[in-house]
Amino acid sequence: MPTLSSAELDHKLGLKFYITSTRPIGGRIRVRLEDFIVEEISVDGLRANFSINTSSDIKGEYLWFILEKRGIDMISAIMELSKALRIPFNHFYFAGIKDAKAITRQFVSTYPSYETLLKEFKHNQIKLYGFFRRPFKLSPGMLYGNWFQIKISDIEVKNEKEAKRIVEKALHEIRTQGGVPAYYGYQRFGTIRPVTHIVGKYIIRGDFEAAVWEYVARPFPLEKNYEARREAWNSRDPKVILKIYPSKLRHERAIASYLVKHPNDYVGALRRLPLTLRRMFVQAYQSYLFNLLLSKRIERGLSLKFPEIGDYVALLTPIGSFSSIIKVSQTNFKDLLQLIKNNKAILVGNLFGFNTRLCDGIPGEIEREVLEEEGIKLENFRVESLPEVSNKGGYRHLSFTVENFKLSNISSKSITVQFILRKGNYATVFLRELMKPRDIVRAGF
Repeated sequence: MPTLSSAELDHKLGLKFYITSTRPIGGRIRVRLEDFIVEEISVDGLRANFSINTSSDIKGEYLWFILEKRGIDMISAIMELSKALRIPFNHFYFAGIKDAKAITRQFVSTYPSYETLLKEFKHNQIKLYGFFRRPFKLSPGMLYGNWFQIKISDIEVKNEKEAKRIVEKALHEIRTQGGVPAYYGYQRFGTIRPVTHIVGKYIIRGDFEAAVWEYVARPFPLEKNYEARREAWNSRDPKVILKIYPSKLRHERAIASYLVKHPNDYVGALRRLPLTLRRMFVQAYQSYLFNLLLSKRIERGLSLKFPEIGDYVALLTPIGSFSSIIKVSQTNFKDLLQLIKNNKAILVGNLFGFNTRLCDGIPGEIEREVLEEEGIKLENFRVESLPEVSNKGGYRHLSFTVENFKLSNISSKSITVQFILRKGNYATVFLRELMKPRDIVRAGF
């Protein structure tokens, strides 16, 4: 039975409910990097680890390998490779960013001419191994999902038996409720400084000045640069940023340098940021709105697996991607319901954009409530002054299942969980159902 989260950050990010009512096991994740391990799984069943088994006689024009990284994000890892080996960044093809605060093993593809250089590469946070050939380069559509092994330390239960009972009960509730809510997780927004979606909202509303200052200066007590940001926030003077911000805040300093030369050109200032980051702001706001939709749906007692009249359902391809989107009506309701039961279709919700077709019925009422409460119209996602961040919208599944779940190393102090999630789902969104943390940051999320 769904329960309301007591964590303040959950409410700020739209993750207002748990789908389970079990008592929390509490605890912390990521106490050490080794406590959070992620390995990619391809659609044909290959898992990115030391024991990868590929046929040596497979030929192809692309070189594939496994990149293992520790405590670094994927973009930075590829940049390290590119810089050290003088290989163009765009000659590497990868499918996911993954957590920085973890050990992750991911597939990368490139060209065979770089094989010798790559095999000789040495780095204290990056290892390369498992080289093989394929006739095609890697793309996101080639990933099935990710395998996780996560240790939860400092749990708040009496003994091993109680910990196991709570976890098993939570899993039973998840199955009964039709899956875990497919919320966008904390890393989409940030936990120490959760401003990404707020910057996106200001951009969508055309308030570029507010967007710039929110990004460069909004102070949050838990961050290392709190005092510097507070001074910049109060002064609204880009010269202050250049004087007191450390060099590692390079994006903020780039914006400040531009504003010193071009006062009040906030659109130009935003264009000092990489295009991927500019788009990420809008995408984070979309994600926040989607979380709000999910929370309202849970609050209304609507299923996250089975549709209402007016919902959208996506037909699935054999590899699990969406083939077509169908609106549920009285006429097709039974057929679509059966397709969902046969795992050939899935219930989806809108990611708002300028081309979004709102749902009908109760789902449509919920969508209009969210837009009205946020003061947003769909046409706002067509940003005339910053057209490169405009977003036409899309769809996302409302729930997900946890595959191959295993519980091990159970003690009165910690447990280790293993499981597989299809791509696009967040391990932290599942873990919060077990841990129900009151302090998201302290819990390691």
